[in-house]
Amino acid sequence: MKRRVLEVLLSFLLLSFLIFFLSSSLDGDGSYALLGDDTDEGARLALMETLGLDKPLFVRYISFLFSFFTFSWGVGIDGLLVAEKIGNAIPKTLALASFSVIVAVPTAVVVSFFAIRTRKGKLGFLFPLLFSLFSALPSFLFAIIIALSAISMGLYIPSFSYDGLLSYFIPSLTLGVLMGFQIGRSLFFSQKEELSSFYVKGMMSRGLSEGKILVSSLKSSLIPVLPVFFEVIITLISGSAVMESLFTIPGIGSLMIEATIRRDVATLTTLMMLISFFIAIMYILLDLIEKKLDGRRRHEN
Repeated sequence: MKRRVLEVLLSFLLLSFLIFFLSSSLDGDGSYALLGDDTDEGARLALMETLGLDKPLFVRYISFLFSFFTFSWGVGIDGLLVAEKIGNAIPKTLALASFSVIVAVPTAVVVSFFAIRTRKGKLGFLFPLLFSLFSALPSFLFAIIIALSAISMGLYIPSFSYDGLLSYFIPSLTLGVLMGFQIGRSLFFSQKEELSSFYVKGMMSRGLSEGKILVSSLKSSLIPVLPVFFEVIITLISGSAVMESLFTIPGIGSLMIEATIRRDVATLTTLMMLISFFIAIMYILLDLIEKKLDGRRRHEN
C-alpha cells in the first residue's frame, strides 16, 4: 500500500512539473497578455522580475508547488483572485457530479439486475447491446438528443445563462444515465461471474430463491466495480468542460475553457494542478477501500 501511495505521489509530482514547464514555456510568460503586445521591453522585464519569472527553473518550480499548497494562487488576467474564481466554480461542478451520481447508482443497479434476470431468455442480447451502445455514445451528443426531445415535448426550455438548479436537469440526467450504464455493465459481468462460483451453487442447492441469491452475490460483485465507479467519477469531474459549456454552468470546465481562450496562465495552471491532485487522491482512496473490502471478503470466506 505504501508503495502504491508513493507511486501516485511521484506521478503527481511529475505531472505537476510538466504543467509548470508547459506554462513557463508559453510565449511571453504571460507578460504580453498582461501588458499588451506593444508594451515597452523594460516594463515587461520589470514585471517578470516582480513575478519571479527571472529566477532559475527549479527555484520557480519549488515556489510554484509551495504557492499551490498554500493556496497562494495569484491573480488572473481579469484582475480577480484565482482562488476566488475557482472557489465559485467548484460548487457548481460538484453539484453536477452529485446529481449525476444520484441518477447513476440506481440506474446501474436496475439495469444490471434486469440484465442478469434476462441473460438466459430471449432478451438476453438486449442489455449487452445497450451497454455497448451507451459506452460508445458521447455524453454531449446524448445530452443534445435528450434536450431536443424535452424541448419538442414542452418539458424543457433552454436558457443561455446560468439558471440555478434548472441548469443541472438535462446534463445530470444525461451523465447519470451514461454513467449508470457504464457502471451497470461492469456490475453485470462481475455478478455474472460471481453467480458461477461455488458458494452461489451451494445456495442454489439449498433451494434459496433467485432474488435472495442475486442480492447476496451483489455484495461480492461490488469490489471489481469500484475501479470503474472511481474512473467514471474522475472522468466526470475532469472532463466536465463540454457539458458545462453546453448548458451554461459556470463550473470548473467552463472556467478552464475561458482561461485557455484568454491565456490566463495563473488560472489554467491552478485548475490543472487541482484536477491532477484530485485524481491522485481518488486513486489512493480507491486503493484503501479496495484493500479494506478485499480483506473483509477474505475474512468472511
